Amino acid sequence: MAATERTIVRRATLADVEVLQSFPDADKVEETLAAADRGEVWYAVGEVDGRVVGAAVLDLVSELQPEVKRIWIVSDHRRQGVGSAITTWLEDKAREKGHEATFMVIDPENERMISMAVDLSYSATGDHIDLENPDEVHEAAESGDPAEGLFAIYRKSLTMA
Repeated sequence: MAATERTIVRRATLADVEVLQSFPDADKVEETLAAADRGEVWYAVGEVDGRVVGAAVLDLVSELQPEVKRIWIVSDHRRQGVGSAITTWLEDKAREKGHEATFMVIDPENERMISMAVDLSYSATGDHIDLENPDEVHEAAESGDPAEGLFAIYRKSLTMA
C-alpha cells in the first residue's frame, strides 16, 4: 500500500503539541496553532498508522499568500508521499478560499526541497526574496544566479488541471 493511501491528513490540534515540538521550529508550534484558530493559517499534520510523521503550514497572511511552508517529514517517512499528501490537502484549502495559486520560498541550496516542489508541480518564478526583508522581491539577476542570502520563489497554479 502506498504511503499516500495510508496517510491521513488533518488539521493540527493541541493534542499534537508534544510531537510537533520534536520537529524543527518547535518554538513556533503554539503560536501557529493560535494563528490557525484566528484563521491566519492552516496547520496540517500527516499521520501514518496513527503516528504523526509530518506537518506543514499554509500561511494565509504572508507576503506571498498563500504560502506553503515549514514542511517537515520524519526521516523514515520521506519520499513516500507523506509530504505530497499534506501539501495537496493544504492546496485544497487554498483553493476553497478562492486562491488561484500557492507559493513556496526555498533556499536555493536545499536540493531536497526543490526536488519535492518540482515533483508537486511548483515552478521557479525567477524571483527571489530576502527573508530578513520580505517586502523586497528581487527579480532574477542577468546571470540567473540569485544574490547571496536570497531565497527562490516557487509557484503552483491551482486552476490548471
